[in-house]
Amino acid sequence: EQLEIFFRTFLKNTMKLNKQTPNCMVYGESGRKPLYIKIRLRMINFWIKIVTGDEHKLVFHFYKLLRKMHDDNYYTSPWIGKMEEIFNTCDMQNVWLNPLNFNTEWIKKEISLRLNDIFYQKWQLDIREMNSCSTYKLFKNDLKLEAYLLKLDSTDRINLCNFDVGIQ
Repeated sequence: EQLEIFFRTFLKNTMKLNKQTPNCMVYGESGRKPLYIKIRLRMINFWIKIVTGDEHKLVFHFYKLLRKMHDDNYYTSPWIGKMEEIFNTCDMQNVWLNPLNFNTEWIKKEISLRLNDIFYQKWQLDIREMNSCSTYKLFKNDLKLEAYLLKLDSTDRINLCNFDVGIQ
């Protein structure tokens, strides 16, 4: 969470936005998504390498041991718990339970698609339901980098950005 806060603060500072600017507006103007999506995808890639890797490697045996202890409620591994949470959030418990029954490239693509879709739906919901986004939602439909951020000079970019997000 601290990394996400730092990232959003960086985006707000870069666009010269107020600290209270809703995060959905910051993501909407910058076209960025939260870092947790990339982090979770990297975790999935690492997990796939372990579960499909060489059964003679030490990391494979440690994973199996941690997983068994986790499944038996003997020990709760934060990493194993987070992996399970990612699969549950993406409604892919079957992959978590039987990873070798699925193509690894499909797993990566599907997790990426679902994590991005979950974020996009939340972003749209935030824009629709937040009172502070009442004007913003009239002209912002897509989560994409706004061209003016790249084309205008610094002063005009800051003024237009502040206008877009409703800062007086």
